[in-house]
Amino acid sequence: MQKRTTQVVAALAVGLGANVSATVLHVPSQYATIQAGVSAAWYGDTVLVANGIYRGDGNRDIDFGGKPIVVMSSNGAEVTIIDCEGSAQDPHRGFHFHSGEQSSSVVQGFTVTNGHARGDWKDNYGGGILCDDSSPTIADNKIIANVAAWSGGGIACVFSSSPAIERNTILGNAASSGGGIECFDWSSPAIIGNRICGNDAHDGWGGGIGCSWVSCPIIEGNTITGNTASLEGGGIFCYDLCAAAIANNAMAGNVAGERGGGISCGWSSHATIHGNTMAHNRADYGGGIFSDESSLAMGENTITANLADSAGGGIFIHWDLSSAIINSILWANEADTDPEIHLSSSAISVNYSDIAGGWPGTGNINADPMFVLGERTDYRLLWDSPCIDAGDPGSLDPDGTRADMGAHYFDQDDYVTLYLTPDTIEIAPGGVLGVTYTAINRWGQPEPFWLLTQVILPSGDTLSVMGPDPHTLPADFTVQRYLSHEVPLVAPLGLYTYQSKIGIPPATLYDEDSFEFSVVQPQ
Repeated sequence: MQKRTTQVVAALAVGLGANVSATVLHVPSQYATIQAGVSAAWYGDTVLVANGIYRGDGNRDIDFGGKPIVVMSSNGAEVTIIDCEGSAQDPHRGFHFHSGEQSSSVVQGFTVTNGHARGDWKDNYGGGILCDDSSPTIADNKIIANVAAWSGGGIACVFSSSPAIERNTILGNAASSGGGIECFDWSSPAIIGNRICGNDAHDGWGGGIGCSWVSCPIIEGNTITGNTASLEGGGIFCYDLCAAAIANNAMAGNVAGERGGGISCGWSSHATIHGNTMAHNRADYGGGIFSDESSLAMGENTITANLADSAGGGIFIHWDLSSAIINSILWANEADTDPEIHLSSSAISVNYSDIAGGWPGTGNINADPMFVLGERTDYRLLWDSPCIDAGDPGSLDPDGTRADMGAHYFDQDDYVTLYLTPDTIEIAPGGVLGVTYTAINRWGQPEPFWLLTQVILPSGDTLSVMGPDPHTLPADFTVQRYLSHEVPLVAPLGLYTYQSKIGIPPATLYDEDSFEFSVVQPQ
């Protein structure tokens, strides 16, 4: 009888909980600290945090306690800052998930800074945020200048944790390994659309992202730049039976002291490396990619202008376990030995790829890929590129034409093509934003069009910059024009979108392009 009563009460509690409306709890107007709001919240509630800098007990080491709640800022990470004030002597981090949280547990819109993870065992992971056997959603935050004694200076995912890490800026964090993000021991986060820059693995591996012990992350659509590792994997490190899906990332300026400036894989790891642009990365061995006793499936990548001080400027393969390259570009990489691909005790399949100096295999070519503006790191293809429609004839681009070589296909659905190439994506108020416009008419007759350029402000409002103005492109013609725009001194800080469209008003759109840039405090 007692067991039956307990079951009925439990079922009633679940039923009542499902019908209770979610509540918004306000910090600090209702609850003095973020933790106080979290502790008072119930399933489905939102803890809404007002602008401010939050410090001290209750505003750091925040623990959801397993609740499926949303903790978010009112107005974004720029103006809502959790200052952990951590140190080696007094360690603190921003958030600690360790009660089985799942994707409905959300932290969104904060700057988490000055965290420091140091102590016994797990306390050494995750300077900014630690996920321990938990898989929350971490979105639209700035994880900046945090430190971990062991791994995961910014975020650590350990012991079967698979959080969604989306659209964050993970900047200037440090750890022995996994300077920006660490994935450890069967952890498989989805790391999507983040900016992972300037992080440091000062004693080991994975300056931007470190993956080890049977972790299987999805790493997609990120900007991974300027990260450093003292040993391996300046950008990404995969080790010990990891299986990473690395797709559509922009990886530039990462440095490893020994192996794999961009990516390093070792100890029976498998990585699918697809659609990435890898440029200006550096290491002793494998400026772009290093692989040791692993297998890499590499397709539709652009690997260019990387540097190896010793061998394999683009790729270094050692003791390969069946790697392959297809539909890719390896061009203008540098090394003392084998600037594009170096094989050590290995063989590799390379087909339908553009390899500087040539390479044996079906469909390979040795020709200038004709990037839009390679000197400005725009590695999209001009119409005259020999890489267009030169990939594997059995594979198609999204426009339905034969696959192109490299990470960026030429979209032949666009009647006239427009590319925008910015000088920089960070600028201070009062500075100048320079943009190169590339317009391509691939037809045998002149094509008239109108050009409209707008900027979307951090507030979401739209500001007209130019046009709509009429232009005409001559037949079979490509033109590049450089334009500059002064950023007003009163421009608000934050993220902007610069976008241009070409077509015939009012309803015909030929093409459009855009990029994001940030207005930041002057240095």
